[in-house]
Amino acid sequence: MDILSIGCKYNSPRKAEAGVFAAIWHPNTNSIVMQVRTALKPKELLGIKEFPGGGLEENEDCWIGLCREVKEELGLDLSDQSLFIPSSSARIWLDQKKNPEWIRLTVVRANTKELKFAPQDDEAKDPQWIPVSEINKEYLSPAFRFNILPVLRSRLLDPPL
Repeated sequence: MDILSIGCKYNSPRKAEAGVFAAIWHPNTNSIVMQVRTALKPKELLGIKEFPGGGLEENEDCWIGLCREVKEELGLDLSDQSLFIPSSSARIWLDQKKNPEWIRLTVVRANTKELKFAPQDDEAKDPQWIPVSEINKEYLSPAFRFNILPVLRSRLLDPPL
């Protein structure tokens, strides 16, 4: 069993994690892959940049769900160990007014920046490498900006804003 997956499943009717997201990170350039969200509610959040990921299916393991979401949204196979190495995972509480929930952010080290993005759905578009130092609060949805950004920066050893 993958250590990143321990204790992380969607167990109906209660979810352990509402969603799983990947920070695909290239250490030599200290940049991560973000994409423009095209299928997101509410409408005012359309066009924001975010991490690939999404919800888990019933009884789905976190790592398997993350691999599935990244395959759908970016066309990348996270299980290809010649390209990717999972490096850390954090369970993060999104303190949202309407729907507070736990999510899991997994940092996955990419061995190259020469990845061929081939999205298999239309939930997101325009995946691109963005330096961690340039990721600011405007890139993220309100729920993510105050909860995810500090964790991401601490995991990638980048000074906080």
